[in-house]
Amino acid sequence: MASAHLKDLVAENKSLLVQLAGLLDRIPRTHYALAADGRQSIGRHLRHITDHYAAFLAAVEAPADFSLDYETRQRDPALETEPDKALQVIDALVDELDQLPEKCLQHPLRMCYPMAADPGSGEPATSIVEVPTCALRELVFLSSHTVHHMALIKPLAGKLKVRLPDSFGVHPSTLRHWAGMAPPLNCGAR
Repeated sequence: MASAHLKDLVAENKSLLVQLAGLLDRIPRTHYALAADGRQSIGRHLRHITDHYAAFLAAVEAPADFSLDYETRQRDPALETEPDKALQVIDALVDELDQLPEKCLQHPLRMCYPMAADPGSGEPATSIVEVPTCALRELVFLSSHTVHHMALIKPLAGKLKVRLPDSFGVHPSTLRHWAGMAPPLNCGAR
């Protein structure tokens, strides 16, 4: 059963990454790094999204540790300004997700979350909370996280006169609801 869920969650995440690759085909290179709202750019959001996938894949591919840390991830600034490089990274992430071994389901992950004494201060972390998790749960998170950033990208693209599909930045569950295909499943029912 978990194997089917892994395949479904991988497919959902790959679909989102493919939509992001499609975005790169639609926007002029000069628009990719342009901060349409004065601060955020499409490139910054794409870099942030790909950083999270890379952190997840590094955790499931490191059998000695299985430690997942989204905060101290690699942040390659070139991904914010070079759409061709971002496309290469997206393609590589899709390939890596395709190769995600079923055995990763057998190993618990530990998500490390640094905490500061005053969370709103921007000061360095003073402790780390370790949260038990698993690959399936993190694929659910990555899907929602990616859709969230796609929803932030969409108005930026609109300001740059780039038209995106209505479904861009909309969670798959919302698309199912709009189509009248909400699953008749109840999470509590077994």
